[in-house]
Amino acid sequence: MLKAPETREYQAKVAHYALEAFGDAPFLQGPLEIHVHIDISTPPSWSKKKTQEALDGGLDHLSTPDTDNFLKTVKDALNELVWHDDRQVVCDFVDKAYAPMDGLRVQIWRAKKSSIRRFPGEESDKAPQGPSSP
Repeated sequence: MLKAPETREYQAKVAHYALEAFGDAPFLQGPLEIHVHIDISTPPSWSKKKTQEALDGGLDHLSTPDTDNFLKTVKDALNELVWHDDRQVVCDFVDKAYAPMDGLRVQIWRAKKSSIRRFPGEESDKAPQGPSSP
């Protein structure tokens, strides 16, 4: 789990790469979607067999750091660099997987009304209904 100083350091790294990618382009406007993919290196203590299994997708990364912590850190780092405020993000997706080395990939695009997802069987023109709704 990222602690406060580590979070600030990670945010600074994300901001650095965002500046490289976006330069002085104008802020993204309107509703946005973001996909964050986190690559996490396998522990050096693992056997070659277990490492290969993880790299082949046979093991999920089920320990810390949590995906929601990464997402918040990334979104906060992009405030006033890529967008005005992360409140513009209306849809997000985060995944993490084992990889040969640590890494982060971020994709951002303008959200379309049709991209707002619905639960299976839900009518598109109605608000989601909770379990206690008639």
